[in-house]
Amino acid sequence: MWIGKLYPDAPKLIEAHLAKAIGKAADVAADILDESVALHFTTGRQWKGLPHPSSGPGELPQEQSGTLRNSIKFYHVEKTRWHVGFTGLDERYLRHLEFAPPEMGGRAPLSTVMMDRITHDQMAAAIERESQL
Repeated sequence: MWIGKLYPDAPKLIEAHLAKAIGKAADVAADILDESVALHFTTGRQWKGLPHPSSGPGELPQEQSGTLRNSIKFYHVEKTRWHVGFTGLDERYLRHLEFAPPEMGGRAPLSTVMMDRITHDQMAAAIERESQL
């Protein structure tokens, strides 16, 4: 059994390494969210004045103007905590988009992406790659 002292700056070095690795995972999550709301096939209606058919109930939002997609950001909050999501948009709109029933226009892009096994696997892989450096 080894008994000794930790390097005096070990906790800070470990925290910095973890923050960087988790940041890589947050970047991956933001990329997946971006791809999810990018232009894609939908079963929704083509509304006059919109360039693409809208998303149907249960589908991720369809890109129309690029505003939602351009608002996707990830940023470092503190220590090993990061946020991924939509920034700079009307909070009521985002709340409706995420939590309204599908038949009322809710599309839950954050929940859908963040609960997806592929997202988790890709985030874990990003952390693993960063940890091997």
